[in-house]
Amino acid sequence: MSEYIKNPSACHDVKGKVPCACDIKRDLREERERINNVLIPSLEKIRDEEYERKESLSRKVSDMIEEFENHCENLIDRLTRIKEKTANRLERKQEEISDAIDNTIDKIDSKISKLERRSSEIDDALDWASEDLTEDLCKRLDESKLFPKLPIVDIKEFSPGSLEKKSLQAVVGELPVINLQ
Repeated sequence: MSEYIKNPSACHDVKGKVPCACDIKRDLREERERINNVLIPSLEKIRDEEYERKESLSRKVSDMIEEFENHCENLIDRLTRIKEKTANRLERKQEEISDAIDNTIDKIDSKISKLERRSSEIDDALDWASEDLTEDLCKRLDESKLFPKLPIVDIKEFSPGSLEKKSLQAVVGELPVINLQ
């Protein structure tokens, strides 16, 4: 049987130089109670909160990624629409201007044909006798009507905007960031 049970006062015979067994056991019981009733529950609560924070972080990051990807997709869709509308508009304008140029070419070809006929008439008239010349052959050409008004084509070249980080940042918006502190 232990010395303490035989003599409870024996535990205190050392007179405070070394802790006695009963004090050590009491301290150990208190420590065990604190471990089991305070420390472990506190750490378990913190651990559970950390699991929840981790899950919450995962949900938030997933939501941010989805939102960012949707925003980028919308930007791509808008840029694609701008690209297609601009290409279609330019192609329609090109066709319209090409038609105007073709019309001018046709007018020029027609005037060249008239001039070639007139030149041939003049060649023939120069071989005729003077009494055979008629007044219509003496009519001079109105050269001011020979040259058609040419369509004026004004082409404004494409001037791409800046693709620098600041410009893209303005279009994309503030990028999401996650840091560990």
